[in-house]
Formats: sequence, C-alpha cells, structure tokens
Amino acid sequence: MTIKVVIQQTDLPVPASSVLVTGIVAQPGGQVAATPLTGRENVVENVVPGAGVALQVLPFWPSVKVFNQSGTGQALDVYPPVGMNIQGQALNVPVPVADQGVATFTWNGAGTWLVS
Repeated sequence: MTIKVVIQQTDLPVPASSVLVTGIVAQPGGQVAATPLTGRENVVENVVPGAGVALQVLPFWPSVKVFNQSGTGQALDVYPPVGMNIQGQALNVPVPVADQGVATFTWNGAGTWLVS
C-alpha cells in the first residue's frame, strides 16, 4: 500500500518572533534529544559536551542560520531531521559549529541540507 502525502505552502504571515530565536539551550543525548530549531536565525546560548540542535523536517525557511554563542568552548552539533543528511554525509550525522561560530543550512528539497 502506498500513501501519498501532499503538503501545501500557504501565505500565512510569519510572526516576527519566529525570525530570530535567542536563548536556545542545546540538549545532549543525540539526534532524538536535540533541541528543535524554530527560527530563521537561531542563537544557541548554552552548549554542554555532546549537546545538539535539530533542523526541521519541513522547514518554513529555505535557509536557517545557527549561531553558537555559548562561550563554553564546546562545539554545537547540528543534526538533520531523522533519515536525512547534511552535505551528503551519512544519514543522521551532525555537523559541528564551533563556539562563537555560525553556519547557514539550506534545504535542497531532496532530503539533504547544504551547509556554508
């Protein structure tokens, strides 16, 4: 049996608060426990060893910026959605963002996020 899912984009207004999200606390525990990112620009302010954040399955924004502003010296793991990849890596493998670093993730629409 095949199930077809149709997703339609709407022109609903986006609340200004979802454009820039600050005060994000990255959670340790791998991809499933990672804190979901909800903004176009996401400022992570608390990173402990092994902590991460996760990109959305169906992103509202075609490009998402992630800032690691923790000041702890810890890299932040940015995970793709479960079953997807970043930059052609193996499925579910995170990309580290150095402390005080920033990365832009762009959805290509084919199960892959690109990073720059």
